[in-house]
Amino acid sequence: MHLTVAGDQWGNDLRMPLSEYIEYALYQRDDNPMYLWETQPEKHPKGNILLEDYAPPKFFKQDLIRDMIGEDVSPPLRW
Repeated sequence: MHLTVAGDQWGNDLRMPLSEYIEYALYQRDDNPMYLWETQPEKHPKGNILLEDYAPPKFFKQDLIRDMIGEDVSPPLRW
């Protein structure tokens, strides 16, 4: 399963396997680390495995940004 972790200066996504990202996240000491930017993991064949292990904290269950500016212009829920 490849996930988006960054973008380059031309707008292209940098993708890497989840196993490599986990190793990177465990050992990285970067000033500007890479983060997961996958907004639609459910579109990946194994993406639902990640979603099964995640639930928003109780403080973030209500999407206040969407409520304030509207669903059509609010940023993605997962990024």
